Amino acid sequence: PHPVWAKKGRNLLLVRAIWGKFQVWLETPREEVFLLSQDATLPDVREGKTLNSFGAVILVNARNKPLEGAWIECGDGEIFKKQKQPVGFLPPLSFQKVPFPIRLVRPIRKKQVVKYPLTLYWQGGKSQIFLSLKVRSLKEPYVETFRSQIDDSVQYYAVLPPQNPASSPLRLYFSLHGAAVEAYGQVRAYGAKPEGIVVAPTNRRPFGFDWEDWGRLDALEVLRLVQKEYPIHPRRIYLTGHSMGGHGTWHLGVMYPDRFAAIAPSAGWLSLFGYGRRWKPKKKSWEEFFHRCAGVSDTESLFPNLKKVPIFILHGEKDDNVPVLEARRAVKLLKTFHRDFVYREIPGVKHWWDLRKNVPGADCVDSPELFDFFDRHVRPEVPKKIEFRTFNPGISAKHFWVTLWLQEKIYSLSKVQGELVPFLQEIRLRTENVKILKVEPPRRYFSSGKLIFWLDGQKLSIHWQGKPVFLEKGEKGWRVLKKIDRGKRYPGRYGPFKLALQNRFLFVYGTTGSDEENQAAYQLARFYAHVWWYRANGRAILLPDTRFHPAEYPDRTVVLIGHREMNQAFSLLLSHAPVDLLRGKLKVGQRVFQGEGISCLWIYPRKDSQRAMVVVVGGTSAYGIRAALLAPFFRSGIHYPDFFAWESREGFRPKVVGIFSDSWKVEKGEWWIEPSQE
Repeated sequence: PHPVWAKKGRNLLLVRAIWGKFQVWLETPREEVFLLSQDATLPDVREGKTLNSFGAVILVNARNKPLEGAWIECGDGEIFKKQKQPVGFLPPLSFQKVPFPIRLVRPIRKKQVVKYPLTLYWQGGKSQIFLSLKVRSLKEPYVETFRSQIDDSVQYYAVLPPQNPASSPLRLYFSLHGAAVEAYGQVRAYGAKPEGIVVAPTNRRPFGFDWEDWGRLDALEVLRLVQKEYPIHPRRIYLTGHSMGGHGTWHLGVMYPDRFAAIAPSAGWLSLFGYGRRWKPKKKSWEEFFHRCAGVSDTESLFPNLKKVPIFILHGEKDDNVPVLEARRAVKLLKTFHRDFVYREIPGVKHWWDLRKNVPGADCVDSPELFDFFDRHVRPEVPKKIEFRTFNPGISAKHFWVTLWLQEKIYSLSKVQGELVPFLQEIRLRTENVKILKVEPPRRYFSSGKLIFWLDGQKLSIHWQGKPVFLEKGEKGWRVLKKIDRGKRYPGRYGPFKLALQNRFLFVYGTTGSDEENQAAYQLARFYAHVWWYRANGRAILLPDTRFHPAEYPDRTVVLIGHREMNQAFSLLLSHAPVDLLRGKLKVGQRVFQGEGISCLWIYPRKDSQRAMVVVVGGTSAYGIRAALLAPFFRSGIHYPDFFAWESREGFRPKVVGIFSDSWKVEKGEWWIEPSQE
């Protein structure tokens, strides 16, 4: 529902097709401002139970001026509580998927569809729609909704309840769906389990992000919510998935091996570098920075993390979608170090199969042997020996009692091996590419008093009082770090570029430049906000710089569109930054790059927050701002470093690529400069 302002005469429509068929049509909106029932995100109602949840619908502003002061009246005042929900500022010719509350106060006793009224009130009138909520029986799969911490949007996950509702604690079978599969369809492919629930997150959309990037974050968010909502046994959480969800199983499995009692990828591919056929640079250049940041997609390099995670692999011999070679390659890798995995290659079947007719569940996901394998395994409480590796502590840092806090070489592979020796009050650690470690000695093994650390052969003795210990590696070896500076990189704010876009971000576009610059900035902000809805079922707030006040949006990542001389928010948020973007000029430390066609992306810590970032998407002119479209960042498998600037008037020409230092400085960071600029 993209509102456009058609001019009298000829209008040019440009369409970029990425994959598959598409349709485009134009129609006159029925109203200037209205709600759409299509693409609504809604929870299910369960028989005999009340409901206190959220929904979301699209609100369209088809006027050539902003929408302010509007609000939505929710509910009928009878079985649903009537509530009021402000919708905030909406720029001209834009839309947003807005959240609203749903509170069922009187249980419904029979399976049916109930209508939920929404009425939008605004200065020019009102618009009403009726949404359909399904009432499910207590034995049926159902949909739960929640407000996401990523962007304040409303997302959903699907649940298949256990055969025995009184079971407690429950086993959790966490199932990741394949491409073009809805989460609700995923749980319907299973038969109910006696003592466990099947839960399927959404990856944000049926295609989503290959369970990487925001798909991975969605899965982790749902996992936390389910553990709070249901009596889940903390050591009986099992991860599985089919096709793209099979890849998600590998991906989440290697990232967070201490969270799952076992994993079971079905018909899954391993890595974007193989199945996705993404490039790897052959020479050290500006591409090397991108490749380092893409290490998080190199699942196979992290396979040793699975050393103590039981694995059940399932694949069809004649798979016509994901070649069986993917599973065979995984088996070949596992044979070099793993002792507890099972591989089942089913002869003659393709990508999806169900050989047991008239039996609940599809065999390619609901294999009896797979669930027998799950039931035989329980996650260990606290292992005495660990081995862990990561490319980015901002994504994957903690493994049982050790957290990789900071790397020596940012975004490069880091490793830690550890062993607890309780009878000697010793902890022994071997590291590679680790600058700061956080160690939480398990109370079950150690008591307060003298504690000895062996770090890469170096001995450190401390008086331990039960608190986490931070250890820093310097030029003279390891030392105990007494104070942590949250202004520097740490797992909660690490980078690179895409990782900054996970903290309830909003777009702020410049309005104080030339008419052409202002229009370019607004259209770019609107484009990315709409892409975020399309790809992530997301909600992106759009604000002009004149309406943005940092105190009103604390601890939120702010995406600045434009450059300093046309966007007032630059001075509010980036006055302390060692990089700057102006009309016709880009500054990086002491270097100045002149040009009207420079575009750039970069991130920098927000000075009034310990978690939030400032993200810049802009250029040195209206042309440079528009050319920022050449770097699409809301797509999986595409990774950008902390800083990236390019020129595109005469072909695509990188100018500056960089990674800031630990303390977010240009000095002591790593930078590639276009040779002609050296």
